[in-house]
Amino acid sequence: MRQSETLAGQSFQPIEVYSFAMLVYFLILFPVTRGVDRIYQRVAHFGRS
Repeated sequence: MRQSETLAGQSFQPIEVYSFAMLVYFLILFPVTRGVDRIYQRVAHFGRS
């Protein structure tokens, strides 16, 4: 986030910079979140037995 603030200040295009940072953040965290959800479901299933 700090790097996007610096780049937005240097390029005078904050909307584009922050939109790109948001997209990268989403593309990294969405699959991680889905994977953790699947792991949690498997662990919860084993706990019910």
